[in-house]
Amino acid sequence: ATMTAGQVSIRALMAKHDPILLYASRLLRPDVARDAASLYAWCRRLDELVDDPTLDAGVSGSSTLERLTEWRTRLDELWAGEPRDEME
Repeated sequence: ATMTAGQVSIRALMAKHDPILLYASRLLRPDVARDAASLYAWCRRLDELVDDPTLDAGVSGSSTLERLTEWRTRLDELWAGEPRDEME
């Protein structure tokens, strides 16, 4: 099956940070693996934001609290079916 650009980006994120998790995802049904990978990508990016706020270049100069507030807004938008980027 052909992967979307978002799925390719998520797999690259997993390969870089958690290759064992990427390998283990092969044990899941494809639809479950895709959903789990999407959740992983969301959590991983949020974790990076908190661990190293300088990694989120799209919001330069913002405090960690402001960036967390922004991610809360993004979560609300995601639940409303309005993702901001290919990994959401």
